[in-house]
Amino acid sequence: MKPYTYDIYNYIEWQVILNQTLQLTKNKHAEIQHIDIFDKANKEEIKNIEIQIGMSLPISYKNVVQQFSKRVHFYWAVSEENALNINNRLISSGSFLDGPLWDVDQLIMLNEMRRDNEGLDEDQALDHWKYSFIFSRHGNGNYFAIDLKYHPGEVIYLASDGMMHGLRLGESFESFMDNWIRIGCAGHWGEDFELFSDDYVYLDHTSLNSLLCKKWLGLIYFS
Repeated sequence: MKPYTYDIYNYIEWQVILNQTLQLTKNKHAEIQHIDIFDKANKEEIKNIEIQIGMSLPISYKNVVQQFSKRVHFYWAVSEENALNINNRLISSGSFLDGPLWDVDQLIMLNEMRRDNEGLDEDQALDHWKYSFIFSRHGNGNYFAIDLKYHPGEVIYLASDGMMHGLRLGESFESFMDNWIRIGCAGHWGEDFELFSDDYVYLDHTSLNSLLCKKWLGLIYFS
């Protein structure tokens, strides 16, 4: 496994951007808005979860939940007529309506679901399930995970139907969230993430489409 790179991330700025995004989407006549940022996870909580799921939490994920928040639920949505059109694809929402960006209290349930899908690894087009750590889900059978084998530490997209399965979204959990939060967590489908990536490798908040999204939202003051 490659060594973890200890980059510095400004978690307080994440909170500022998330709150600012909700304020800005009011200008787009947002139909739904929601944000909850909980307290940090303590060492005992982390230890108990690691015992129950049978693995250590990835370092980048652990940094966030121990130093920032153990659960962040964030969502916004506007009507299609007020949505951003990029390459004939409408961006009308951000993050997940039915679930949080991350939540340590869901890890046991999520990774039981991962084990339920391990059999899909027998199809090479649907590998990654067995050697991954799921941290969030759509509710439509697709999940967000941290790769533990093929590109260790990277955030990947897991899809039971094969669409966008294995899409590489970020070098680490912190890197992925930093880039996604800086565009207001816009979109949430695999195809949306491709829009905001350069050369389809990692979400990038400085890509052309990401800059268009930040301008549309009004997040131009955040680099």
